[in-house]
Amino acid sequence: MTRIKTQKELQALYPEHHKVLLGYWLSGYNTKEHLDGFVQKLTRKKVEKTPKQAFMKRLKEGRKKAGPGVAYYSQAMKNKTVLVFRCYGGEDLEGIILKDGGDRFTLLVDERRTVVWKTDLQYAFKAESREGVEQAVRTDEGVQRQSLQPIIPTAERYHIPDEELFSCQRKGHQLKLTMRGGEVLEGRVEWFGAYDVKLELSTGKSVVVFRHAVLRHEVIQRE
Repeated sequence: MTRIKTQKELQALYPEHHKVLLGYWLSGYNTKEHLDGFVQKLTRKKVEKTPKQAFMKRLKEGRKKAGPGVAYYSQAMKNKTVLVFRCYGGEDLEGIILKDGGDRFTLLVDERRTVVWKTDLQYAFKAESREGVEQAVRTDEGVQRQSLQPIIPTAERYHIPDEELFSCQRKGHQLKLTMRGGEVLEGRVEWFGAYDVKLELSTGKSVVVFRHAVLRHEVIQRE
């Protein structure tokens, strides 16, 4: 076996890895054969992920970015909470979530499995809160008459700065949201994530708004 006697020799043989190998060398693993083995472990290429593994990694990263919304729907799914999803055109889907697929939900509606894209939804609330939510929701008839459709490209959607949402949450300002379907929601920001904003309405009931369905917003500061 070829022994490496000095740090200078170690650096000359392994210019890219000598700092990492120094600890091994000082511990007595000072032969070229030993150090070559450590280098092979350091430079070994990672096994390529399968398409399924790559998809699951992207999904996990997306859910981490999404924030509290994922936890909200996960809890609703676990508890079999009946939710109402307001779609474009005023149609409601009432049921429980069977699966959150990231960009779509699989729902159980009237005992039938129904797959719905999240871009087709505007906001959601617990079915038991329907009366209180409907009392608080107003309608902008001018927007409603336009019959606006979902915007699929992310870059073309209306953007609410996170800084404003954080300020509303911290200072207690009211947030007024006009949806693309014409519904107008106003309330206190309970939480927000990359894709959702949860509002507590004037009636004390809450709605979870899909940010992609917002047409415009207004911050109403407390006096």
